[in-house]
Amino acid sequence: MAPKGAPTYYDRLGVSQEADEDQIRLAYRTMAKRHHPDRPGGDPRRMALLNEAYETLMDERKRMRYDSTIKPTQAAPTRQARPTNVPFVDPHVFYQTVFAPLDATLDGAIGKLLDQLDDLSGDPYDDALMEAFEAVVADARRRFDEGGRRLATSPVPWHWQATISLYEQGMRQVGDALEEFETFPLNYHLDHLVDGRAIMLGGSELMTEARERLRR
Repeated sequence: MAPKGAPTYYDRLGVSQEADEDQIRLAYRTMAKRHHPDRPGGDPRRMALLNEAYETLMDERKRMRYDSTIKPTQAAPTRQARPTNVPFVDPHVFYQTVFAPLDATLDGAIGKLLDQLDDLSGDPYDDALMEAFEAVVADARRRFDEGGRRLATSPVPWHWQATISLYEQGMRQVGDALEEFETFPLNYHLDHLVDGRAIMLGGSELMTEARERLRR
């Protein structure tokens, strides 16, 4: 049972217990902009608490278990868990043929984005740098969209489903960062670059955590 009177994960993100995934993602994104350590006045401890809440509430099974620890009258509606009667999927085959190549592609895209952000920070208004940045963002968008479709259509070993869900959460967060980067050329507000970088790093952390779990 959660400590009586302690803020819940919903309280941390400022959402109701009936909030759907889109509402939770938007709330997290807004709070991350304010508290990420990379931003002036950022709070590493507060950011860690936000990450903990986000990871739990965006995972069906974790959220159901968490809801059972808070007041039953306030618990969120029951969510349908993934079916347990799924066919056997060989973990080694899944890792080698699906996850490893996909992860290498997405990790490479994040690395290119970080490099291009560093280049663009020298002169955000340089046409050549902007053109190169937009090309890298478009390539990352393509890779992440294709990666999302690949994971959505690939059977996952049952005992890895929670970990892959965590990885997908990180992918979605990087997708939110790409929206910030795609908006920057429309108005040249530097906040889009700062916020996008912070959001992307948060998503990358979730993906790294999932990757390390699969390698154990």
